Amino acid sequence: MTQEVIETAIQEIMEEQKANRKLSERLTGKIDHLSELIESLKEQQNDRKTNMEPQRTDVLPGVETGLEDIKQLLKSQSKNVVHEKRFLFFPEHYAKEYYSIILRWILYIIIASYSYSILKHIIDHWSR
Repeated sequence: MTQEVIETAIQEIMEEQKANRKLSERLTGKIDHLSELIESLKEQQNDRKTNMEPQRTDVLPGVETGLEDIKQLLKSQSKNVVHEKRFLFFPEHYAKEYYSIILRWILYIIIASYSYSILKHIIDHWSR
């Protein structure tokens, strides 16, 4: 790889890291804000133990908007995609179908190789 390609790739990675860091800072800020709201709710609940009906109408809209903001931030973050490539000799699902297909192909290969060796022997015998 040339030096320019490596430099551009590193710059792109650094930009992604900066964007992810900004998103995580915003997310931690929202979480801190929500934790403060929860603490205030707990304090209000402790203060109003005598009253059976707690009045939290002033705090709930803030919590709901905070949760919506967190959901949007989580949706906007990029997700890591892991490509998994493997050979399944012992499958977890549909084992009966898998083994019937594999054994059928093994049988075809054995028949083809045996036929090839017999035909080669016959041709060698006839060519003399």
